[in-house]
Amino acid sequence: CFFCLSNPQLAQHFIVSIGEESYVTTAKGPLPTSASHRLGCPAHVLIIPLSHSPTLASITDSATRKNTIAEMVKYRRCVATMLAQHGYTAVAFEISRHNGIHFHVQVIPVPDSKLAEVQREFENAAKTNGYTIIEKDEEDENGDSGNEEDFFKVYLGGKKILYISLPPEVRFDLQFGRKVLATILDLPERSDWKSCVQDEKDEIHDAEQFKTLFKVYDFSLQE
Repeated sequence: CFFCLSNPQLAQHFIVSIGEESYVTTAKGPLPTSASHRLGCPAHVLIIPLSHSPTLASITDSATRKNTIAEMVKYRRCVATMLAQHGYTAVAFEISRHNGIHFHVQVIPVPDSKLAEVQREFENAAKTNGYTIIEKDEEDENGDSGNEEDFFKVYLGGKKILYISLPPEVRFDLQFGRKVLATILDLPERSDWKSCVQDEKDEIHDAEQFKTLFKVYDFSLQE
């Protein structure tokens, strides 16, 4: 698994922070570019549990599951706080499927000026694709996770989320979240990450720039 830290082939130059139960990397083939905004790097990151599990609910040890959920939420909120200082909202999405490989959350900066478009575009795209999307308040994810069903979830900032249940009969586009955000950010040509892969020099630069921006918000660096 290319998300497991124990994998000797893991591209370690993407890693920007390692916690007790999860870690953060910059994205391979990021949606934004350094030229897309004023952050000096794409700031498209993944928050990944250390446990090799397709869903958070499938982490078998209850203490590890609870601590992983809490730490991933903390990372997401710290990234959101950092981005907010620069005029961006952290729009995050995740796909939880029992036939997946290694669960992760993607976080992409969206200019505050475009935030009003996010919910509308996700709802329109869901309707076009035949998905049923509902609005929810964010659950108290610092506790245990009892949600065993498969789902797609978007965090819109604040406590609002959009939620799509994924029963077995639903065929879901794994690039759905990225494609919608590519439309919102006026980057439709970057909807496929495979066409956005950079050379290693640029990947290293972007990771180092993100670490610089995130340093004062990174709880893993605090004693």
